[in-house]
Formats: sequence, structure tokens, C-alpha cells
Amino acid sequence: MTTTKQLALQSKAASKSLSSFTAAERNDALQAIANVLLDHKVDILAANQEDVELAKKK
Repeated sequence: MTTTKQLALQSKAASKSLSSFTAAERNDALQAIANVLLDHKVDILAANQEDVELAKKK
């Protein structure tokens, strides 16, 4: 499982790479990310609901 710290470090590294991209390339990358999120929307929302339910039990 990926930790929050690992995700943050990966995001920081990716942001450095993206800074050398053109606006069109950055937009394409963001669109690809959005597409993946939409493709996994049901799973993401289900996992979020599980987290909410677990938090309510604490």
C-alpha cells in the first residue's frame, strides 16, 4: 500500500517534470488523470464510503 508520504514525494517529483511541459502537454496529462478518476469513480466512492463508516464507529 502506498503511504501518504510516498504519494506526496511522488507528486513533488512529478510536478518538477511537468514544469518543463508545454501548456498543451500539461492539459493532456491532466485530462488523462481526470479520465482515470472517472473510470474508477464507483470504486473511489465505495472506498470513501467505507472510510466514512469506519470513522463514524470510532
